[in-house]
Amino acid sequence: RDGEEEYDNDFGLDLVDDPNKRKGGDRAKQAEQAKVREVRDFQRVSLVQSRCAMCLDSANRPRHLTVALGTAAYLALPHNKRLFPGHCWIVPMQHCGGTRKADETFWDEMRNFKKCLIRMFAQQGKEMIFLETSVQQQNPARHTVVECFPVDKEAAEDAPIFFKKALVECESEWATHAAKACIDTTAKGLRGTVPEDFPYVNVEFGLSGGYVHVIDEEEKFNVNMARDVLIGICDLPAERAHQRNKQANPAVQQREMNDFLKQWEPYDWTKQLV
Repeated sequence: RDGEEEYDNDFGLDLVDDPNKRKGGDRAKQAEQAKVREVRDFQRVSLVQSRCAMCLDSANRPRHLTVALGTAAYLALPHNKRLFPGHCWIVPMQHCGGTRKADETFWDEMRNFKKCLIRMFAQQGKEMIFLETSVQQQNPARHTVVECFPVDKEAAEDAPIFFKKALVECESEWATHAAKACIDTTAKGLRGTVPEDFPYVNVEFGLSGGYVHVIDEEEKFNVNMARDVLIGICDLPAERAHQRNKQANPAVQQREMNDFLKQWEPYDWTKQLV
């Protein structure tokens, strides 16, 4: 009986054996570990983005090549791999892996930049082609740009045929989205055609629509594919397809920037923001 009383009155065992208390402790530990991981991931992403050459506030952004600033997008000359005079970029100010993920303000301002570029180069008898390749969107180092190319009318007429053929053939016929290898975006645009988190290559001919290809095998996809097609259409030297990421001479960059600014000034919609 004494032994039974000993166990009856041993409240310490209740504490040890209570499964609810044990589970509560596990949950608290898991929550703490999750918080540590979140902080570590945030610090890692912040470090990568602080080194980004495209983010507006980054110390690594080549400010001397910025043509015009909106509130969510800016226009700039490429700091590397510029194909020819007039080649420029529309860039989200905030870190963004694809314009499909960007907000409405960015889309409005991107359209403004496109309209102004179209009018500007129309005075030179040229038409605009806009390209974007969005891959590895979860990679914190990826910051998308929309490349803008003024081309002569002959190249502009040939472009839809060549791009459609290239987009249809760029991946295996056994790919998941092979049946939709080249989707016309004239009716719905990019946002109405491709889900937000899908990787894609998008080409637009002025503001009249274009084609988008949903990428299946990102690790195998040639991210320069659309650019290579443009090089062929414009009869540029084949070695342009293998340009290194080397920046041009600062004096050359400044001369190109001055020439572009003179052309851009009469069409600069961002002056309305001042």
